[in-house]
Amino acid sequence: MKGASGEQGGEWVLEKLRRHIRILVDIGRLSGETGDFDRFLGQIVVQIARAVEIHHVKILRYRPETSDLLLLAGVGWKDGAVGAATFSIGLRSAPGRAYQTAEPVSIKEFGEDNDYLRSDFLKEHGIVSLSNVPILIDGARHGGCWK
Repeated sequence: MKGASGEQGGEWVLEKLRRHIRILVDIGRLSGETGDFDRFLGQIVVQIARAVEIHHVKILRYRPETSDLLLLAGVGWKDGAVGAATFSIGLRSAPGRAYQTAEPVSIKEFGEDNDYLRSDFLKEHGIVSLSNVPILIDGARHGGCWK
């Protein structure tokens, strides 16, 4: 019995690895197919959500003119959020801290973490845990996030 469950677990891991490889191939293909950067980012967030099996993914861009982070691309968010929603760059904001420090920020449970404030946008979407990972593209720092 132990061997059988080990085999099933091994098959599951192998299938997951195959799925991740297909997703990486899809991402590689996307990078060569579109000259539209915004469209490319929109497709990337879909692939990331697919790869890590999560519902909400976003890519943020710092806007120096307003000193905030704009939701540049995303999946799982309410209609109209992409291109309109903004996040603070303050250190009590998870995306803000990730942006300022160029280090990943993960919050297991907002209710248990006093270092960060949960924005109204995240509350509205039911986000209680997250990871924000800075992304460097052509020397510009963007932010990726998922729940």
